[in-house]
Amino acid sequence: MTITYKKTSAIKANFDQAYQKQLRERIVLNTPVDLSQILSTISHHQKPLCEDYLARESSHNSDFIITFKRLLELTEIDPDLDENEEDEILNPSSYAVSKSIKQLIQLDELLGQSFPRGFSSLESRGGVNLIWKNPDFDKEIRVKIPVNCDFQESVYYRKGDDSELIKNPSLEKISQILLWLSTNQPII
Repeated sequence: MTITYKKTSAIKANFDQAYQKQLRERIVLNTPVDLSQILSTISHHQKPLCEDYLARESSHNSDFIITFKRLLELTEIDPDLDENEEDEILNPSSYAVSKSIKQLIQLDELLGQSFPRGFSSLESRGGVNLIWKNPDFDKEIRVKIPVNCDFQESVYYRKGDDSELIKNPSLEKISQILLWLSTNQPII
């Protein structure tokens, strides 16, 4: 089965809807967001697209799967954090999570087996940072997914002391930079 852009849009739309429902329930009932329930809701009428997408390991390298799962872990509430602290953002926004999922899936389609292992972090306002590092070449890439559509997406990348910031990068540019990560080339 091939995942097309139309299918990734369906994953994003279904994820948005399920995540919003979970967040409303969490706010009203003060219960944690259950990601497994969200993932099962994504694909209620057909094979689970997200889980099926991850399960087809023959077409994915383990680095993509690990990176994708690390992103999903951001939606889990850390029991060590104080939920009553008003100034702390505990989870990324549904916009940031769904846009990050869509972007990782599209990058996987472009890069295939060249997809590098990365991780995610919570941005201070509720956005998501997708991060890749290569210590062998002293390189780092950070794709900042904003909390909502009012803010710009950006990609920051560096090699040693040289760095570059691109606002609203194209998917092709991000994939180029991810390929650059595994080389000894200077800033592109």
